[in-house]
Amino acid sequence: MITIQILRGVAAVLVVLYHVAKKGVVAGDYPFNLFEFGQFGVEIFFIISGFIMSFVTAGKELHLPSFMVRRLVRILPMYWLFSTIALCAFLVVPKLAFTHTDLPPGLVSSYLLIPDPHHSLLLMVGWTLSYEVLFYIVFALTAGMRGRPVAAMLGLLWGLSFVVPQNFYLQFIFNDFWAEFLVGTLLFKIMDKKAALFSVGIGALIVFVAFDYHGLPERRSVYFGLPAVAVFSIALGLESSIRKLRSAIIIPGLKFLGDASYSIYLSHFFSLNLAYLLIYKILKLNGGWTMAMYFVLAVVVSMVAGSLIHVLIEKRILYALKNVNGRSVKRDVASQVDNDAV
Repeated sequence: MITIQILRGVAAVLVVLYHVAKKGVVAGDYPFNLFEFGQFGVEIFFIISGFIMSFVTAGKELHLPSFMVRRLVRILPMYWLFSTIALCAFLVVPKLAFTHTDLPPGLVSSYLLIPDPHHSLLLMVGWTLSYEVLFYIVFALTAGMRGRPVAAMLGLLWGLSFVVPQNFYLQFIFNDFWAEFLVGTLLFKIMDKKAALFSVGIGALIVFVAFDYHGLPERRSVYFGLPAVAVFSIALGLESSIRKLRSAIIIPGLKFLGDASYSIYLSHFFSLNLAYLLIYKILKLNGGWTMAMYFVLAVVVSMVAGSLIHVLIEKRILYALKNVNGRSVKRDVASQVDNDAV
């Protein structure tokens, strides 16, 4: 689906904009983060995951081991590659740690994507993949049950997030992100109903505005989730219209950006650090335009580098692993339909 690919690209760009601007805030160059809203790109990715998993398994008997192997083969090789690069960079220059906490990086937790209250991940963006893997497990277990109570289970897990005690591991399992995965599975059921999709999107915006007026509750599912639901629903409702424009220059470009979104997502921290070092440490620029120069350079390098990595590395790794579990992933590489990792 073209819309899904475009949304992946948009989500990746939003996350890049947020992190580029946030680094400027940390460095003291930006008085505030102009792209704080970019965080909702993560919510878009999670909605896409719920939607795509429902889409690609609809009407099929799910074999748990095969399903998990295919999902892990899709996300882990590239994640491990960049985690290893981050480890090497950390060992050489500890200040280049690609994380967002002061906790020391943990090797086992990083490579296995296991949340650890005492260690950070080598690669900051890996935290979202921990939630992705948890979702895969829950989806596989419930999709294999009679009646496929996937939505009911996701709703239950999300509901329990409101009452779970203050415990690191319990809050990881019963988390607010279940709302986005749930929305994705539900929107799949109405994917061919334009009126319903537009109604959901507009309704999400109305609820968001109402909450904003009265004070947004401290839930990501509200202040980032509702805008993500609106964007996803309305975009999905425009699928047929976008298909008619598929020959326009911008559509193939956005689709390619969606294809490369995973590589962009994993690599952009390296790109923005490279841009930062070049502008502020090597060239030692300063002045009114320095901030803008860094911002533009960081975004451009992140997009270009991520796209090149997708073409030169990611696709080749997937092709090399095409016979894993006796199932070719060549189709996944060609169309990226099954690429739901953030």
